[in-house]
Amino acid sequence: MILNDADERRIGQALQGLTDALTLRVHSNQPDSTLTKATLDLVDYTVSLAPQKLNREAVPLGADMLDPTTLIVSSHGAFGVRFIGTPSGTEYTTFIQALMTYGNPLPHQQPPWAEWLQQIANPVTADIFVSTTCTRCPQVVDQGIHFARIQPMIAVNIIQAEQFPDISQTHQVMGVPTIWCRPGPYKLTGMPAPEYFAAYLIQASTQPGPDH
Repeated sequence: MILNDADERRIGQALQGLTDALTLRVHSNQPDSTLTKATLDLVDYTVSLAPQKLNREAVPLGADMLDPTTLIVSSHGAFGVRFIGTPSGTEYTTFIQALMTYGNPLPHQQPPWAEWLQQIANPVTADIFVSTTCTRCPQVVDQGIHFARIQPMIAVNIIQAEQFPDISQTHQVMGVPTIWCRPGPYKLTGMPAPEYFAAYLIQASTQPGPDH
């Protein structure tokens, strides 16, 4: 059990009220690895909270994925957020929030930065490095998730830094949260204001570089 009884009931009710059914698609080429097993266990537990609205698929990795990677998929296709590694601990709250964000319609009233994101005309990616014990990371990840929900040109990779030390070292991650915006790249650390984060993504979209 990941949640206590009270939180399990509360979150289960919220997930059962989703407007759209969702599939949690776990990509892995190492189904027997400790990390993939932990991810599948977490996803299976989540599905058990609202089996009428959620289901799980286990499939091989895509060409540009780290192992394991979890996508949120609706009848319209996969959304632009990837959970890389096992989103446990404090990141489980973010994982649940992502399901709420993608399983329900966008609110009619949006903050000012939502309009700014419409300036993005080319694909951009935000790699957000987090940890399962970071209390500041969920707020930053929530921002990225909402950005990607509003602007399909934005892809967000939520990377568990301690589970992928080599990738973290390559990206000079000295602490979490750390954000890399690509193309560029542009590096942000700590908890940037949404306007600041959005501005970096807009700037990244003007830079030459391969599609994410």
